[in-house]
Amino acid sequence: ERERGVREAIREVTGRIRARMPQEGDLIERAKKYIQDNIAEDVSLETIADHFYMSQHYFSRVFKTRTGENLIDFSVRSKMEYAIRLLAQEHLKVYEVSLMAGYKSVRYFTQRFKEYTGYTPNAYRQLLRGPGPKEQP
Repeated sequence: ERERGVREAIREVTGRIRARMPQEGDLIERAKKYIQDNIAEDVSLETIADHFYMSQHYFSRVFKTRTGENLIDFSVRSKMEYAIRLLAQEHLKVYEVSLMAGYKSVRYFTQRFKEYTGYTPNAYRQLLRGPGPKEQP
């Protein structure tokens, strides 16, 4: 009788814990939003796993399974897409875009940007502008 009561209590507590835990899909969407809301910060796997009270290994595995990419790749892609949007704003200097996208080193930002797009930030900005006026002979 006592053993059955203990089992029922454990089931009840386990049920309550599961009900409070976010579903994996919801967790992934919240994690993506967290990364995008903190784009200027260095959001590591450790930081985000801690934020959601999970082990790094479990969070990494769930993220990769649900999205098809690892957390770091998602973070870099988010930063690069944000930087691309910022570069369209011509009043912003490249070093400002770098900082706003979460890179303290302009040199490192330029290197990562070129790896991602195939262009330096300045060359990419030129592409966004389009061809300039043609010179008359």
